[in-house]
Amino acid sequence: MVSLKTTEMSGLFMTGLCLLLALTVCTRLQAGERAGIAVMFVKAVNQNDIETVAKLTADQLAVRTHEWRPVPNEYAFEYGKTSDFRLHNKQEIRDFFKSHIQQLKVESAGPIRYSLDQLHTELGDLAAIWQDLHIFLFQRGMGDVEHIFVVGVDRDNRIRGIYYN
Repeated sequence: MVSLKTTEMSGLFMTGLCLLLALTVCTRLQAGERAGIAVMFVKAVNQNDIETVAKLTADQLAVRTHEWRPVPNEYAFEYGKTSDFRLHNKQEIRDFFKSHIQQLKVESAGPIRYSLDQLHTELGDLAAIWQDLHIFLFQRGMGDVEHIFVVGVDRDNRIRGIYYN
């Protein structure tokens, strides 16, 4: 009788372990899938492929741009003016990218996973929009300052936010 209970407990333990493993693998696959969506989006931006950009975005898109400004009396730069755009449908998204896509070039091929806390300066006051998104950072290149392009992917694997400076 004792060995039967031990066998039952062992079986329950193994079942639980298998479920935990499956959940972990599934979560990692979803994160990898979201990173892949971000990469496809950036490739479409680099290729000026507005239709693919529109297909990969959610029906609404939050966009923030950040300008750099020189620090007076120094050879340094700091964040300047921000501009926020809320695009409410696919046509607005297409129109926005038609007028902005030429200046959006991303150099890095792969994303770096970031959290909202790590991008507090850039996105902190937009936490309500970005808090549920998986955030991926791409480097746009280095000049006098480091230029970045940030993509926020939602649970449905759609781009819901972008940020660039």
